[in-house]
Amino acid sequence: MNVVQGMRSTEASADTPVAEDPVKKIAKKTAVKIKQSQSTGKDTSDLVLVSEESHGARFDLIIDTEIKIRGVRAQGGKVLFNVPRELAERALRHVHVTSGRLVSTE
Repeated sequence: MNVVQGMRSTEASADTPVAEDPVKKIAKKTAVKIKQSQSTGKDTSDLVLVSEESHGARFDLIIDTEIKIRGVRAQGGKVLFNVPRELAERALRHVHVTSGRLVSTE
């Protein structure tokens, strides 16, 4: 049988399966793992609230009797609050947010 480079013998390919490239296998497994982690991952970023009025007084966002979030003066004179994700739902029901004094940056 005359074999040219790049060709496979028809006798060998019928009996033995062609092995998949191990680098491609690893790349496929990694891609599947990344896709699964992205689809099931929760949003862990904090909620950022900013005041509507600029150059107003700096104030604290009081969520509970024990929980206060200190406002930070941002560029432009607005007050900025970085609310942890576990308190975001409660912060969005705060009177300053519902009245429109604070808005979410998301």
